[in-house]
Amino acid sequence: MSTAKNSGFRHTSKEKRTKIEKRALTPEEVADAYSIATGTLANMRSKKVGIKFYRCGRKILYRREDVENFVFSNPVMTSDAHHTGEQE
Repeated sequence: MSTAKNSGFRHTSKEKRTKIEKRALTPEEVADAYSIATGTLANMRSKKVGIKFYRCGRKILYRREDVENFVFSNPVMTSDAHHTGEQE
């Protein structure tokens, strides 16, 4: 009898996660990827400001696109950007 373990197709959940891009991130993953402290994320959640988040039981999740939208929503316009004709 052949099993998945013996056939070389057994994958751990961590291996599966690296192959499939996750749509939802934990506060720790957001902090690691975007250098936003988990405490800052917690403060924003308690004040109901900042990045949109979802609660699944006690677990907090952020959609990747919501984090990206928040990070890139307020660009700082440099003098070089003004001279090259870039718009806000």
